[in-house]
Amino acid sequence: MKMLQLYPDENLAIFIHCATGARATFSAEQLKRVGYKNVWVITCMLDDICCAF
Repeated sequence: MKMLQLYPDENLAIFIHCATGARATFSAEQLKRVGYKNVWVITCMLDDICCAF
């Protein structure tokens, strides 16, 4: 709810993750609707990403 105030740059890369992907997908849609252009939903397990680096 505070994204517009905290991160006003609409080109900022935003990565969203939740357990099932449903809330993350909904959130990404809402962020795109208000003007963010670089929004990504992470659909794999976070451990797969964190352990890769």
